[in-house]
Amino acid sequence: MSSPMSDHDPTSKLTRLEPYETPLRLIPYPGQAWLPLCRSGDVRERSCRSERLAQWRLVLFRDAEGMVRALEDRCPHRGVPLSLGTCERGRLVCAYHGMQADGDGRFGNLRIRTVPVQEHAGIVWAYTGDQRLAQESALPDLGRYGKQGSVDLAVDLDMKTHFSLALDNGVDLTHDHLHRQNLYFFKILSLGNVVEGDGYVEVSYRAKLRNEYNQLREGMIRTRFAGPLAMLDFDGQPIIYSLLTPRDANGRWLTQWWFASFKATRWQRPQFWVAMPFLRRIMLNAFKQDKLVLEAEAKAVFDDNFAQTERNPMVREVGALWGRQLLAESRRRLALLPVQSLPARDVLSQVARRELAVIEEGRTWPLTEAELAQRLNGQSCVRMHRDWAHALLAS
Repeated sequence: MSSPMSDHDPTSKLTRLEPYETPLRLIPYPGQAWLPLCRSGDVRERSCRSERLAQWRLVLFRDAEGMVRALEDRCPHRGVPLSLGTCERGRLVCAYHGMQADGDGRFGNLRIRTVPVQEHAGIVWAYTGDQRLAQESALPDLGRYGKQGSVDLAVDLDMKTHFSLALDNGVDLTHDHLHRQNLYFFKILSLGNVVEGDGYVEVSYRAKLRNEYNQLREGMIRTRFAGPLAMLDFDGQPIIYSLLTPRDANGRWLTQWWFASFKATRWQRPQFWVAMPFLRRIMLNAFKQDKLVLEAEAKAVFDDNFAQTERNPMVREVGALWGRQLLAESRRRLALLPVQSLPARDVLSQVARRELAVIEEGRTWPLTEAELAQRLNGQSCVRMHRDWAHALLAS
């Protein structure tokens, strides 16, 4: 599936404003996946670190073998955060009574919730779905990042917005106007194609780009979305992979991560290493510009109930295609989990706060609170397959 290439100014296709709705606004975050939690160097031996992941407060530490472990940051004895304590010989020691927990969550006769984590490319990754599905889920493929022949740069930034707004921002590269004063930035010349593949959606634009010496060149920009992973390919130089880590239950507090790789010959690498602090400042300045508008947009959409319009046809098409793929993958994974019977009142309350997306077979949108209440028809319990923020109604 694709849209035709235009060789004219993109504004010729960007003049018709139409109401824009997407099921992605009803989902707290994309789904069950490995997401960046922090940098490996932030978790040191004989110390512990507090982190947020979706609705969970976690404590990270290294066990006796030096492996990073993640537990719910709450002592099961009195509820005191374990991150107030210390790490001794690979075990957490609670600051209150000195009781100890190991990396598997054993706390005497009690257990603490654990979250699967692993280290890769200098990052601690955590799994955002049911831990029983973690083993079948691969870490994101960051392409040439961290591999030979590449000079790499990782940047992260907290923002108070929703992942679906960040998705729109990544699709609609005609917002180059926002970054027009920045060095090294691009100018969109024309809209390209929207292509749906097996598990991904890809957008392309023809643009004026700049090389590593800030010289103008013409080429294609491709943006590919596969699950929670976005890839921006600036005609090969650079290639940036981006992920969003939810820090609260409704996905309105995120950390956006960018993993940029620059192809460099053996002789160019020293120049890139010297230039990296400068490139980091340029990238971070642009991302802060995005943050400013995305936070304002989130307030308009979620707090002020503003009905958005859209002028870029690619945003609408990607939202529909990617949303369909995301819901299909969620159904597949959720169906592997056992059926739970949960209080209907609690489920409805979470849906109302947009902390839970409830889906059903044959439907392309999550259920709203009103639709779910109608389905339940006064029942006190609801049967569903669910993980942290996604649920599939049981048949």
